[in-house]
Amino acid sequence: MNAESMTSACDTSYALRLHLAEGNLRALVDCVVPPEGPNAVVPMLLEALERAGVVDPIGLMAAEQRFRAAAEAGGELRDMPILEGTPPIPPEDASVAWAREFFKEGFSANPETGAIDYRERTAHRSVAEGDLLARVIPGKPGVDGVNLFGEPIPAENPRPVSLRAGDNVRFDADEQAFYSLCAGRIRLEDDALSVDEVFTVHGSVGLGTGNVRHPGALLVEENIEAGSRVEAKGDIEVRGYIEDAHVEAGGSLTVHGGITGGAGSLLRIAGAVHAKFILNATVEAMGDVVVEREINNAVVRTRGAVKVPHGRIVAGEIQALSGIDTAHAGSDAGIPTLLASGEDYTLPARIQAKETELAALRGTLHKVHARLDPLTGQEHRLSAQSRQTLAVLHQKLCEAEQKSHGIEAQMREMREGSRKRAVNRIVVRTCVHPDASFRVAQRGLYARETVPGPVAILIREGEVGFFATTPPR
Repeated sequence: MNAESMTSACDTSYALRLHLAEGNLRALVDCVVPPEGPNAVVPMLLEALERAGVVDPIGLMAAEQRFRAAAEAGGELRDMPILEGTPPIPPEDASVAWAREFFKEGFSANPETGAIDYRERTAHRSVAEGDLLARVIPGKPGVDGVNLFGEPIPAENPRPVSLRAGDNVRFDADEQAFYSLCAGRIRLEDDALSVDEVFTVHGSVGLGTGNVRHPGALLVEENIEAGSRVEAKGDIEVRGYIEDAHVEAGGSLTVHGGITGGAGSLLRIAGAVHAKFILNATVEAMGDVVVEREINNAVVRTRGAVKVPHGRIVAGEIQALSGIDTAHAGSDAGIPTLLASGEDYTLPARIQAKETELAALRGTLHKVHARLDPLTGQEHRLSAQSRQTLAVLHQKLCEAEQKSHGIEAQMREMREGSRKRAVNRIVVRTCVHPDASFRVAQRGLYARETVPGPVAILIREGEVGFFATTPPR
């Protein structure tokens, strides 16, 4: 079918142009309506429709009526729809119905006062053996549409869920349901649903226990003492404090006491972090870092947010991709403090790794081209063995180019993923103290004097500044 048809009268000011859009689903008209009215151009319209292949008499009648109604006012018509087919009805994608609020973010609030209890998370991840974890709700197919020529327009297929069973989880295909195979803590990582068995340390991690490595979730009933190394694939919960230790968690870290650091201190957490305070420690996290009292002389980097809504951040350096919320920034003593928002601390290293991989691949491409280019167009002069070698070189070149495009696409996805998570905003609820520095999306701001809160540090018209705000609840 013609995608476009045009006919015009002798007077070109009366030209009528018909074009078909959206896969021949809609017929649109551009037309200058002559002074004598639509009658002068209706024959052109019908001729254009028939020339395009629209011959259904009912359709032609409907198009004429719609055109006349629009043209009665005269003037110029632009992209005027005069005839439409039946668009396809989109499908309903498959979805996941969770048995409980396993992964809900945030903390519980007192129903009477509204006060947030930072010791009580909204999510409850503990499960028993045999618990139903989730059901897959099947998608519903869409309904095909019909274009102007009676041809079907296929509806898209519903997208399936990408959730799959991981460690200690069973998927029942008949019920389309996921069940726990053991008691533990539920975890969702890379579309895999797992249940980590909880290992409990009855007491503290220290010289008596040695370093602890566990492939699931870990509960420490007392403390993690100085010099210890603790690694767990799942969540870590510490009922006491962490002191100058190396801690790595594949899930979240909850410390009922505080975190104090030292020369050997590093906490690398794949999920969120919650503690009463963080002092002299280095924390790298992928989720939110929530602190009840203060972050003091610490380095905290996260792809989530940093939240100290009732405490202070003083000294050290905070770098949070998804925003910062604190009561106090800096202190009356004028101790230098840096708060940076909208920056992904993981992105430079991840991009650098991909660029290194890409550079090596481009070196391979250069070598292949150096061998291949002189032989291009000379295939008829080559022996059978040389032609076979040439075919292998072509295959290597194709594979290397495809891999190169794939790496470039991964780099774009990394940057876009960071951009979507970025919150270019820092909220200080009570007071910005002198010598506090701020950086929002790489733009800097320095507080030379006290700035009373609540204020937001954000970018407007390309400049970063202090702006009055209402703090989040």
